[in-house]
Amino acid sequence: MRSHGWGGNTPASDEEAIDRILSAAEKIVADRGSAMRIADVARELAVTRQTVYRYFP
Repeated sequence: MRSHGWGGNTPASDEEAIDRILSAAEKIVADRGSAMRIADVARELAVTRQTVYRYFP
């Protein structure tokens, strides 16, 4: 089983993954405002951009 994504703490459900992505995005928007990028969200979560886009196409 792969464990390097999500900082080694894989979400138990799609809902949990979505919640984590939204929380990370909220944090980054608070820090960077409109300069936020999807890559920033992915980096915060230790996942790829493709993982973020999987939940938010």
